[in-house]
Amino acid sequence: MHCRSGSAIHRAGVGAGHVRAYTSFCHEAVRRLCDNRRVCASHINAPLAFTDLPAPVNSPLQYLFARYALPLAFVVGVLLSFAFAPYDVWPLAILCPAYLFFVWQGATPKHAAALGFWFNAGTFGAGTYWLYHSIHTIGGAPIWVALFLMLALVAIMGLYLALLGYAQARLLPATGALRWLIGLPTFWVLLEWWRGWFASGFPWLSLGYAQIDSPLGAFAPLLGVYGISLTCVLCAGALLALVLGSRRERMIAAAALLLPWLIAWPIWKRDWTQLAGEPVTVAVVQGSVPQDQKWSPEWRDKTLALYRELSLARLG
Repeated sequence: MHCRSGSAIHRAGVGAGHVRAYTSFCHEAVRRLCDNRRVCASHINAPLAFTDLPAPVNSPLQYLFARYALPLAFVVGVLLSFAFAPYDVWPLAILCPAYLFFVWQGATPKHAAALGFWFNAGTFGAGTYWLYHSIHTIGGAPIWVALFLMLALVAIMGLYLALLGYAQARLLPATGALRWLIGLPTFWVLLEWWRGWFASGFPWLSLGYAQIDSPLGAFAPLLGVYGISLTCVLCAGALLALVLGSRRERMIAAAALLLPWLIAWPIWKRDWTQLAGEPVTVAVVQGSVPQDQKWSPEWRDKTLALYRELSLARLG
């Protein structure tokens, strides 16, 4: 593959009216590296599969996005973990997948897989930090064992989204509503569902769980967690279509983005249950027995006595 100058690429044609910011990011990085360092574009670790590139725009930000695509994917993945409790910044469950969909545009299958891996590694690395505490502090395992098990889980979770990145680059159209509003959302939710049951499952950090306090949480009794996840990634794909799509695609995307919220808002606070029979009073007691004593034979009788005392107190 031979590197072309910026003017030659410019003469090759511009996009058909589409707003392709990330394309110019990658193009500018390749032009600089080809002109200044005499590096062939085929060896640059950036998504280079775009066609009909627009004219380059000289900007350090473009170089940053192209050169540091993988670290940025990791950082955005970390940000996604803040969509869940206890932070509950639920819009991130839409904005962060939208970013990943954005950087997947035109990426080669290999590079898309790498972006997906580091994105999910960031999410699960930040979102499952408690594993270290559970394994080392409570379980008493050596530090190296706790770190190994935690990093192994993060790597496995990263492979899930790496598979999705590779598959979407191979199977989906390069652009269009079919990709942004149907293909990517469907692939994402199928992967979440598979992750939730395969090999006993690990459904932690499914996007739907982040929406419990948002209007989209109104769909929980109707669609379940995966239905809400589908709504989130549909909104993410719609955001991308609003930026990159044609006029017709932007109109469809606007409808797809607004419709779930317009439906959810009136039923957000609706009570889906009804009282049946006389009220029943229940109580839950928690003895707060330290973990290192909980299963000790010496503490068995003391633990049973503690829970008996707490239960009798609630019974009055």
